[in-house]
Amino acid sequence: MIASRLDWLDGPRQSIQISTVLLSLLVAGSASAQTPQSLTLLRGADTIAVERYTAFPNRVVGELLFKAAGIHSSYQIHHPNGVVTRMEYVVRRIGAPDSTPPVRSILLVIRPDSVIRSTTGPDGVLVPQAFPARPGLVPFVNPSFAMMELGLRLGRATDKVDSLVLFGLESGQQGALPVVQSGGDTLVITLGALEIQLVSAPDGSIRGGRIPAQGLVINKTLTPSGVAPLRAAGPDYSAPPNAPYQALDLVVSTPAGHLLGGTLTLPESDRPLPAVITATGSGLQDRDSRLAPLPKYRPFYQLADALSRHQIAVLRMDDRGFGASGGNGSTATTEDFADDIRAGVAYLRSRLDIDPNRIVVLGHSEGGLIAPMMAATDSSLAGIVILAGPSKVGRDVIEYQNREAASRAKGLTESQRDSIVTAAMRAVDSAGAQQPWLRFFLHYDPLPTARRVSVPTLIVQGETDRQVTADQRLDLARAVRSGGNQDVTVYLVPETNHLFLHDPDGAPSGYPRLPEFFIRQEILDRITGWVVAHTAPQ
Repeated sequence: MIASRLDWLDGPRQSIQISTVLLSLLVAGSASAQTPQSLTLLRGADTIAVERYTAFPNRVVGELLFKAAGIHSSYQIHHPNGVVTRMEYVVRRIGAPDSTPPVRSILLVIRPDSVIRSTTGPDGVLVPQAFPARPGLVPFVNPSFAMMELGLRLGRATDKVDSLVLFGLESGQQGALPVVQSGGDTLVITLGALEIQLVSAPDGSIRGGRIPAQGLVINKTLTPSGVAPLRAAGPDYSAPPNAPYQALDLVVSTPAGHLLGGTLTLPESDRPLPAVITATGSGLQDRDSRLAPLPKYRPFYQLADALSRHQIAVLRMDDRGFGASGGNGSTATTEDFADDIRAGVAYLRSRLDIDPNRIVVLGHSEGGLIAPMMAATDSSLAGIVILAGPSKVGRDVIEYQNREAASRAKGLTESQRDSIVTAAMRAVDSAGAQQPWLRFFLHYDPLPTARRVSVPTLIVQGETDRQVTADQRLDLARAVRSGGNQDVTVYLVPETNHLFLHDPDGAPSGYPRLPEFFIRQEILDRITGWVVAHTAPQ
């Protein structure tokens, strides 16, 4: 899917900080008589992203509204003489007023032998990084098809039509994606086992397309002049109608100095309540733990609703550098995100309506690493819930995921699959040298931390999980028990994938085609029942 197949180029743990100087450059550079064009990425009736851009003779100016990710970006790519030399990129959060400062900026300078990427973080300091350059390189931001179109157009002009060389602007990774003419005017671009089918004009421009494995359709239209800039409302975190609890928007202060936007679902009560705080998986996410390609998937919203209907308060927060939260997620590691959850626990303990001794940390995927980190240093927690948490070193987890994806690619020999995995892991190791989050994850072993967990622990795992395999629940449980903790419960959910959705196959490539995107009631009931039992007044 877009989140897991293109993010190897675009970066899984990236926050966004922007310069008003770059924004003014984009606005000034876009005043021309060229015809604006729009690309809309759809799944059924759901709009995933909208991109509006104008192709000038020597540059492309555009803006991208990635609705499910909460990102509104603007960019300008310069390509004098048919070679990309420079890119300015700025990002705002969706729904942020124009008067608020942007949240990240990147300036990319491409030379014949190197790429210099200068990133502006929250402190306003430019951090330059150098990368090797490949011929014909074009910058890429997920899910920009205008940037892919630029690469195809420039390739047509120089007769380089068999590959598309993309540079992930956020991650610094680059790769040559094979391009094959597939009858008529259809081009097939291959990214791992994923096929992107684009209908192209003779000059390489895109007329439309689709990504069959994800059920995505790309529509292209011309945009009349004078149309207002792209806009979208911010997400709604309010409680459902007639819910027996309030949904309070709030801000949590952190020792690191940034603020975290969040929502506290608070049931009515005349005495202090127990509480759960949630920790999201890898990739910057909002407080509902949404995934960009699956706009209807809001697991933490569901869990908060189920728990608060049983007199449990729930605090869920946007990740650092995402949504309404400040800070820089691109330089943060899993330990740093754990510190943000610690700030959330401290906030809960400061409230008179929350019982400070009845707080549970619930984490999914990477959050399943964070929950034990919390418990290992805070034995006063009432318990932790680990949903699909890894027990293996991060590099082993990623290598398994790559092998699983390669095994599903059709028409390849075992030797070819091995070569794909080897190349992918070489790219992962290279990226790990540049990215703090990935560097930490690749080498982190969860089991020593698990052995220090002394609080009650619930481990929930999907049987068909193809991202964190089901056997890892047993390793985690053994590690927790080995430290003398006997209050460990393990729940294996049949025919359930990494997202805790019903899925007999479990492959991430099939997520967008699932018939429903809601956690089943039996799973919600099992988690809620455990939390209620372990937060009951003593």
